[in-house]
Parts: sequence; structure tokens; C-alpha cells
Amino acid sequence: MGLGTGLTIAATGLRATQTWADTIARNIANATTEGYTRKDVELSTLSGGVTVSAFNRDVSSSLDRMTRASTAKIATQDTIASTLEGYTSLLGQPDDETSPVAYLTAFQTGLETLAADPSSAVAQRSAIETAGQLVSAINAASSALSSVSTDTEKQIQSQVTEVNDLLTKIGEMNTKLTHTTEGSLDNGDLQDEMGKLLDKLSGYVDFSVSQTTAGLTTVYAPNGLVLVDSQTTLQLGYDGSRLTAGGTDITPADSTVRGFNEGSLSGLFELKRDILPEFAAQLNSLAAGLITGFSSADASLTSGQAGLFTDNGAAWDGVSLDGLAARLTLNPDASSNVTLIRDGFGATVEGEASDTTQINAFLAVFDSDLSFDASAGLGSSMTLSEFTAQMVATQQSTRSDAESSSATLAVTAETISASRENLRGVNIDDEMQKLLMVQQGYAANSKVLTSLIEMMDTLLEAV
Repeated sequence: MGLGTGLTIAATGLRATQTWADTIARNIANATTEGYTRKDVELSTLSGGVTVSAFNRDVSSSLDRMTRASTAKIATQDTIASTLEGYTSLLGQPDDETSPVAYLTAFQTGLETLAADPSSAVAQRSAIETAGQLVSAINAASSALSSVSTDTEKQIQSQVTEVNDLLTKIGEMNTKLTHTTEGSLDNGDLQDEMGKLLDKLSGYVDFSVSQTTAGLTTVYAPNGLVLVDSQTTLQLGYDGSRLTAGGTDITPADSTVRGFNEGSLSGLFELKRDILPEFAAQLNSLAAGLITGFSSADASLTSGQAGLFTDNGAAWDGVSLDGLAARLTLNPDASSNVTLIRDGFGATVEGEASDTTQINAFLAVFDSDLSFDASAGLGSSMTLSEFTAQMVATQQSTRSDAESSSATLAVTAETISASRENLRGVNIDDEMQKLLMVQQGYAANSKVLTSLIEMMDTLLEAV
């Protein structure tokens, strides 16, 4: 080996170890940076020297895929649970004092007290007040549910915008990647940024990807539709009902199309299309049961006359069920003429003070099977108490089941995430050990270079 060749080898070795040291320092500096992937240098020998041929990222496409799938599933359940939390807190549990079940029981108790002393104005007013509290509880639940529906709609619109922004950024990142060299440090950094965008997108929707070794990414919807590639970026469209991409229907929570299945956007659509309408149907059915049950039991009423419970002050037409829980009111004459709770709301003259016939007829409603709308999903025939208790329990269970599913999924997700982080994350101890190797390599190359210089100096002195 000639002196020139030796100098070249030592010099390229010094440059390679310097680059290696810089890469290790970069890893250590970004040890706590979210989404950063550890970089390692790949050394190659050339005729007359050594060079850094590439910067490798320690990643696993399978772990990336599993992590994002877990994120999407958890986001679905978290969205359902968190969106329903405020409403179900207002609704209460079946045995809570503030739940519709408790108010219905209080109303029944008020009628039983009145039956024991039908002439008591205090008992009459108390029975009417407990009926009013029941109405208020149903009205409040309906109002809260309406607010949840409005908020859900706003969240859908907002998240569609956020997803479109992420898809655009992924497309832009593809463009940036085409202007870098595969295996370069710049390319690796851009791939880290691409990974963070994909991780964030997985919180909104589920998707699949294919990536080249240079990091160019194609994003697919569950139906195989290409949302993003190196030339195309589709934008989601939402018309208040359907979700589309490039004219293709990808509406979540719809079994008739292959839309998104998981993610917060899917959870919102499940709330909008299934859960909230069913909750509303149950509240409306309860309101209808109160109106029809107590009107049918009121022998004093004539056709079309409003009973104790009314549809905004009037008799219910038996057809307009939507929104009935919000329109449920007490008969406007109840507060001004408390004896009507004893005599019937069609009575034109005050009845016998000791007559309990109508009161007992009202009490019999609680023991009678009533007809309920089948779309409420709770059964078409049962007592008021059974329906109310089942409604509260079912709605609470919907939220708690979502919360429980999220917690269960999180256990698996943590395991996957830990494996992913162990692979791509920075271990300071490992990096410091590598620095020792770099130091040794640098020292060796320096020694060679020093020896060659000394040899050249000796030769020159001998000339």
C-alpha cells in the first residue's frame, strides 16, 4: 500500500467516523422528540477508502400498521364514550334520585298519597308537582340529547376538514421526498415527518398504506380507494349525511358501503346515524307512553281533549313522535285547578272530595302493559316503570361499554406501542456505547494518519 493510498484511507475513515458521531449526537438530542426514529449509518468500502453510503431508520411496517389500527379502534370508542358522558351524567343511573326512573316513582308515590286522602289540596298539588318534575326530567334529557346531536354534527364537519388537511400534507410530503436522495439524512427526517402525519391520521380514520424504500406513501381507504399517492390527493366531502371521496361513498357506520370502520370520525358517524337517533326514539316513546297511558285512564276526557300529560298543551295526534319528549308538558289547567288530578282533566265541575275512582285509574297505569314504538329498540309492550328503567340502563350501558372497550383495547395498544418504541426509539446507553466505538475508530484512523505523516517527514529528511 502506497503512502497516498494510506492517506486516503485514513482521511475517509476520519470523515466517516465524524459523520457517525454526528448521527449519534443527533439521536441523543432527539431522544425525547415525538415521532423521531433512530438513525444508524451504513458504511461501505470503496477502492482507496470508506464512506457512509446510507442512513438507516429502525422501523417495522407491521408494528406501524398495528399501532395505527389500535389507535383508530381506541379513538372510535373514546369518541362515543366522551360524547355521551355529559348526557348520561344528566340521565343518571336507574337508582339515582335524579333519573327519570326516580321521578316516575315519585309521581306514583304522590298519587298513592293522594289516594289515601283525596280531599287534601296539599296532596293534590304534590301529585301534580311530582308529575311536573317527571316532565322536566324528560325535557332536560331531550334538550341535552339535542345538544349532543348538534355538537356531533359540528365535530364531523370539523374533523372532515382536519382529515383533508392531513391528506394534503401527506401529498405535499410525498413531493418533498421526491426531491431527496434515498438513504440520505434529509430523506430519513422527512420519513419521520410522514410517519407522524400517518399516526395523526389514524386517530380520525382507518386506512392502509404502501410505501417505497424512499418513503413515498400511498394511502388507501378501506374500500381500496386511493386517497393519496405521489400524483393524487383526494379530499373528503360531507353533505350533512354522506361522506365521499372523489365521488365515491365512504360513509362510516353504513353497512351498505365499504366506508371507514374505525377512528373518531367513524365514532361520530355511529353516534349520528345509530346511537343518538335510538336514544331520541326511546325518550319520545316514553313521552308517548305517558300521554296515551294517562289519557286512556282518564274517563272524564272527550275525543281530542288533552289529559294530564300533553303534546305542548294539546292532545297528541299519535303520529308526530319525533321531538315529542321536548314537547311534553303538563296540562296547562293542572296548576290552576289542582282538583283535576282527582276528578279528571275533562271534569267541568268539582267532584266528590272522597272519590278515589280516577286516582286509582291513574295508579292502574303503572301496572298496565303499554304499547311502545318498536324503533326504540326496547320492546313494544311493557309497563312504564319497566320501559323507563330499561331505557336508562341501556343508554348508560352504551357509554360504559364504549369506555370499557377503549380500556381493553388500550392494554393491547400499549404492548404494541412499547415494541414499536423499543425498535425505533433512542436508548441513550446504546448510543453512548456507539460513541466509544466511534472514538476508537477515530483514534485508529488518526494514528494511521499520524504515522504516515511521520513516514513522509522521514523520507523528506533523507532526501
